Amino acid sequence: MNVGQWPCSNRVPTPWKVGRYEAELNRLLLNARMLVADTGARLLFVATNPSPLRRDMLTCPPTDWRFPHIIQEYNVIARAAAQRWNFTFVDTSQMAFQLLDLSFDGAHYDDPIGRAMAIKLAQAISSLSPPHPRRGGGNGR
Repeated sequence: MNVGQWPCSNRVPTPWKVGRYEAELNRLLLNARMLVADTGARLLFVATNPSPLRRDMLTCPPTDWRFPHIIQEYNVIARAAAQRWNFTFVDTSQMAFQLLDLSFDGAHYDDPIGRAMAIKLAQAISSLSPPHPRRGGGNGR
């Protein structure tokens, strides 16, 4: 799971300040923790990837706020929240930051970065403990 692109994108009137991001993230993780307890699902939290500079970020005033420093701050908050709620945190943001100009749409990546991130995520998923046998099973996907 991940949340971070939309709260600082042009899909909201203004970017979420860090206090709101943290509050909304904690609400999400509380619900996710209950889902894990109820179903045995396996979940992890993935960092928000940086976005290349886009046209709507370069206007004055900007109408999209996915600037590297905002996404980086969101990831600091997300890492701490994931640890607090006992979720594995997978940081793909540093990998993506080195090649953020390779994003084909400003948020998603093809090779080589897309493949590297997919491998990192697959490794993280395979390291999760199996679902609880008495619960609904859940396939962790």
